[in-house]
Amino acid sequence: RLRKLEEGEYQAIIMAVAGLKRLGATEHMKQIFTEDEMLPAVGQGAVAIEARSDDKEVLEMLSLINDEKTLAEVTAERALMKELEGGCQVPIGALAKSKNGELELSAVVSSLDGKEVVSGSLKAKTEDAEEAGVKLAKELEEKGAGKILAKIRESGS
Repeated sequence: RLRKLEEGEYQAIIMAVAGLKRLGATEHMKQIFTEDEMLPAVGQGAVAIEARSDDKEVLEMLSLINDEKTLAEVTAERALMKELEGGCQVPIGALAKSKNGELELSAVVSSLDGKEVVSGSLKAKTEDAEEAGVKLAKELEEKGAGKILAKIRESGS
């Protein structure tokens, strides 16, 4: 993507700061969006390790490195995405932040052209992360997110 940018195929491109830092290509960063300007995609910044459910030894090892705060945040974000029936190609942003047993979840759903936008947020107990994601998704649907997503699905995008 950077090559295409340098060759003039793009006028601009949005990329992850972490990726540019890993590549040593921070000179390409012209603006870093704040959370108020743009919410990230679901699960951004979280690292997951998958294991077989019957592999007790591996599951025990993984429990030693599991970060409960991150797990709650990603659980809320993924529950929201699942309830909205979203995926990688759908303009849904979500960000959960957990602190002192409380979770704050913010989300946005946008039309592909950005002309229709529905957003919302809520607070919940960290242990209610999944329910919070479902609840916020339903609130967004009531505000019109369902119609936006239906149009996107109908267009085949």
